[in-house]
Amino acid sequence: MVSVVLIRSGSECVVTMPPGTRLADACLQRKPSPLPLGCRKGGCGTCLVRVVEGAPGPRTEREDDFFRRTAFDRPELRLGCQLWPHRSLVLEAVISRKEVL
Repeated sequence: MVSVVLIRSGSECVVTMPPGTRLADACLQRKPSPLPLGCRKGGCGTCLVRVVEGAPGPRTEREDDFFRRTAFDRPELRLGCQLWPHRSLVLEAVISRKEVL
């Protein structure tokens, strides 16, 4: 199993899932979801996270497209809906876009 620690507004939530499970799908199993989700397709950025610890793997094409269209293209930023973790991670939800500008 893979553990992903999600930090949001100072609170931590641990989401445990089989390796390769999409993080958004694992979060939707909890009520409420510990990760803000919008379109779930990599287009809106509602699920923007900062990688605090761990290596989430390469970005998807949808993430590349999203970050090309926005001013948020930093290597530590990812879209939670486009993560399929194979290793444990610590992620921080980006609540305000001002946090990354």
